[in-house]
Amino acid sequence: MQKESLIIKHFGPIRNVELKDIKQFLFLVGESGSGKSTILKVLAMMQHIYKQLNLRSYLKLGSVIDRSIDLSIGDYLRNGGMTDYLTDRTELIYKKGDCELSYTPQGGLKGTRKTVAAEQLSLEKISFLSDKRGAIANLLANNDNGAALGFYFLETFKDFKEAIERIKKIEMPFLNIRYYEKKMPGGSRQFFIGNLEDTYGIHFEDASSGIQTVTPLAVIAEYYSRYFDIVKESNRSIVDLLGRNDSLASFKHDMNVGDIPNRSIHLIIEEPELSMFPKAQRSSINMLVRKCMNAATRMTLSVATHSPYIINHLNLLMKAADKGVLIEGASLDYDQTEVYAVENGELRNLKVQNAHLVNTDYLSEDINEIYDEYDKLDGIQP
Repeated sequence: MQKESLIIKHFGPIRNVELKDIKQFLFLVGESGSGKSTILKVLAMMQHIYKQLNLRSYLKLGSVIDRSIDLSIGDYLRNGGMTDYLTDRTELIYKKGDCELSYTPQGGLKGTRKTVAAEQLSLEKISFLSDKRGAIANLLANNDNGAALGFYFLETFKDFKEAIERIKKIEMPFLNIRYYEKKMPGGSRQFFIGNLEDTYGIHFEDASSGIQTVTPLAVIAEYYSRYFDIVKESNRSIVDLLGRNDSLASFKHDMNVGDIPNRSIHLIIEEPELSMFPKAQRSSINMLVRKCMNAATRMTLSVATHSPYIINHLNLLMKAADKGVLIEGASLDYDQTEVYAVENGELRNLKVQNAHLVNTDYLSEDINEIYDEYDKLDGIQP
């Protein structure tokens, strides 16, 4: 696969971050406001622009000059609420294969004039799962579009609504539940959560907060892992662009979209652990990793988390890979997994060199502090 990298300098809470070789699985852990989500949003933004550059390059190689594909960065920054993060020292650099996109406030976005060579073309799909996804159940029930919750939530909601057109039922054994849809008299659709024994069923919007946050993860990951046709979707986009430009007749290309060799689906998730008990947090990661491992098209997973349980669980999944076994169908290749703490606007690599382990010591500091204070209280006479 093509090597992918990202540099972010002086952007919001980020001082200097470099992801030199973004692996299939990327985990970021850190305090609230440390910049975890900022890194993921910039990654998603640059991947979107790279996707658009590939579409335009494909058309150009077919003798069509398309000017309707927007390769500017301003709308992405505004929609993501990141305009205020800009300083006169901001620098963003994204590379994939032979393509480099860079941005500074003074020089603007550079690299978009390049035509990606035929052998370097890539089909890309980016699905960003917002930490506001718990609102989806109520919005579905009330037929609300969720516009007030912002761009990244709208992207999540759009992907979820696309997924449920194909997925009418999905089981989540780690919570002993299934999500399912019912057609009601008159043709309306309603969405339910029931247990696997089918002894109860409640409306999705009445389920617990943890179930409301994990269900979109399960449904969207299942859809992109098993059912999403990236070639068909790219063909649809290209035909739409050609139609808008009255270029269908003049379009001539030696390469069909299905012949494009590089393909990636990117799942980018804020806080997969939301409102879930530790065991369920771990199983949700197993589910996501398993779906990426078994996806029909190469699927990457990038996660921002506060959870020490998830980060410690990665050691179990990497040990499982070393032993050739699976944990709930999942394991993690150490060489395809990166784990970083985001601290003071920079990254600290938590992988232990020369050992297939993640150093989780600093995640235990708060627990140790609690018991240090507890021991001090032993010396106080009531």
